[in-house]
Amino acid sequence: MPKFLKYCGYKDPKKNLEWVVALHADRDDNYHFHISWVEKNKCYLDIKNDLSHRIKLKLSDKEINYMKRQASLSVERNKLYKPALIKLEKELCRYLNQQ
Repeated sequence: MPKFLKYCGYKDPKKNLEWVVALHADRDDNYHFHISWVEKNKCYLDIKNDLSHRIKLKLSDKEINYMKRQASLSVERNKLYKPALIKLEKELCRYLNQQ
C-alpha cells in the first residue's frame, strides 16, 4: 500500500495516512477488495507541488492499473519464491541436524 499511495502522489504515506484493505464477496465467486485510506495530515502533492489534501478521491485508470500490476506481481512472486524458500529451509534444517 505505501508504494501504491506514493505512486498516487502522497508524500510519506506510512507517516501521514491510515489505510485498510478488506476482501469482500457480494455474490458467490465474486471476490474483490475494498481499499480505503484517511489523510492524517496534508500529504498529497498537488499541481503546484504543494502539500494539500487530495480533493478528487476517484482513482485514475493509470493508478488502478498500477495497483493491478503490483497485485499480480506479488501473487507471481509468491508462487515462485515461497516454495523455493520452504525447500531451502527444510534442506538447511536437515543439514544442521546432521552436524
